[in-house]
Amino acid sequence: MTFNMARHRRLILASLLCGLLSACSGSEEGEERHPVSGSVTYQGNPVQEGSVNFRNEQYAGSGLIGPDGQYTIDDGLPAGSYSVFILPPDIQTPPTFGMNQTDSPTPKEAENIPLKYRSVGTSELEKEVKAGENDIPIAME
Repeated sequence: MTFNMARHRRLILASLLCGLLSACSGSEEGEERHPVSGSVTYQGNPVQEGSVNFRNEQYAGSGLIGPDGQYTIDDGLPAGSYSVFILPPDIQTPPTFGMNQTDSPTPKEAENIPLKYRSVGTSELEKEVKAGENDIPIAME
């Protein structure tokens, strides 16, 4: 039997790639994700754009808000308690030249998403994801 260095390298690279992909996926063995969706309102009216963000010490997920105020977190979330915050969409701004040039996105003006709900540190929205389907309405006042 001869030692094939090229084949050996491919096997090592394939093993490393598989390990890296599983580590980056954020999934742990036995972790079960549950569907999360719902509506987002401000003073009883649907918020028509932006994103809903769920976060705790181990997991995070987000979903876009549609024109009807509905959102879905496509990959679901493991059961547990989450802090929730809402972000307005970013707008594209034409490039500027000179000293004040910035590449960071600019949030769209959104009076229906008050500043206090835009950060996990100030939002005070707490939601529970349970096993099975989750319809989680988010009401901002």
